[in-house]
Amino acid sequence: PVSSAEGGRFSASPDAMYGEDLLLDKTGDLIADGTDPSDLVTVRGVKLVEQALRNRLITVRGEHGVFPRYGMIRLVGERGTSQTVGALASHVRSQVLADRRMASVTGLSVVDDGDTYRVDCDATAKGGPGVSLSVPVPVG
Repeated sequence: PVSSAEGGRFSASPDAMYGEDLLLDKTGDLIADGTDPSDLVTVRGVKLVEQALRNRLITVRGEHGVFPRYGMIRLVGERGTSQTVGALASHVRSQVLADRRMASVTGLSVVDDGDTYRVDCDATAKGGPGVSLSVPVPVG
């Protein structure tokens, strides 16, 4: 059996707008429900959208064999220049909007944290609520 992150049992009619997927932890591993590793937890709704966008932004472009345009560009070279920050912000916007569920990106900021850039933004879903993201994007 598969259960939902909201605590309910798997339903045959998941939210059509956002869908349903397996819940991942921060390292990208599947989360089991209880002691049986075959009982996997699912995620729906806004939490699914957050997970999908976070995964898209922490994946290096080209690492996904089936979807070569999925993920963020690898940042190599000058750090903290306005061109680098501008390119990163533009790519974040395009990656968020590449998710068919998303309508807009606002409040986009890029902060140089040393070994990573931190991207903060609000993304609004088509016909639905928004999500706030704060995602570290690796450099190099």
